[in-house]
Amino acid sequence: MKMQPVWETEEIYCAHAVTDGSTMAAMHIHEVYEIFMACSGGIRYLVNDRIYTLAPGDVLLFTDTDLHKPSVPAGTVYDRYVITFPPQLLRRCGGEELLCCFEAGRNGGSHRLSLSTEEQAEFLALVQALEAQAQQPVCPQLGQWVELCRLLLFLGRIASRAPRELPALRQSLHPQIRTVLEYIDENFRQNIPLDTLSALCFLNKHYLCRLFRRETGFCIHDYITYRRLAHAIRLLRTGESVAGAARLSGFGSDTFFITTFKKILGTTPSRYARQQREQRLP
Repeated sequence: MKMQPVWETEEIYCAHAVTDGSTMAAMHIHEVYEIFMACSGGIRYLVNDRIYTLAPGDVLLFTDTDLHKPSVPAGTVYDRYVITFPPQLLRRCGGEELLCCFEAGRNGGSHRLSLSTEEQAEFLALVQALEAQAQQPVCPQLGQWVELCRLLLFLGRIASRAPRELPALRQSLHPQIRTVLEYIDENFRQNIPLDTLSALCFLNKHYLCRLFRRETGFCIHDYITYRRLAHAIRLLRTGESVAGAARLSGFGSDTFFITTFKKILGTTPSRYARQQREQRLP
């Protein structure tokens, strides 16, 4: 079943979708903020340089700088809510403080909030109220904005008391896969042959590839590429040149970096960097 929007406007988007697995082929990044709620288990989400294994009721909060991609095994029910909105919608109305729930992920903390049963019910009630505003004959967009503010206030209060998770979020993974992930995180700027990883954890490389995919939901090559891309994006946002970002992120050449960036993200690194500069202008 294709994802059908519950309602959609020029600025705010909300959807509830139930599909068999996920058809998303690559990592992505977008100019809006996203609130994602998992309604089913068995979902892994790669966000920048970390992997989250989600339980029903977990909420992920993405900013416009977060590179992310779900991994849902075929045959697994993928039930979720997705709400997106441009952050300037809050900023230009004096509501920037309501974006505080996104700050932990932006500053190196967790992107995840784990909601209790009661909090899940409240979250869904707030989403349904937000949905209902689309049907109002008077000021529907204003009503949607009000309900979005209520939802963000609710999430902000949960985020303010949420415990800080370990950055790696790998406690439940196979010990040898944790070793491989730690090695990649420390060495992704260099060439990482599969033989090196195989020798590191004393596993046959073919078995290692199967085990890595089973444990993380991603193949080793893709994980290394995404890890480098996440680092390159951070560098571009701080003003680093395309050549510098390519070199400091472990891509073998500027050409390969540009090709990979455009293939996965749909734009060139120079255009992305220019857009980021323009957004920072007063």
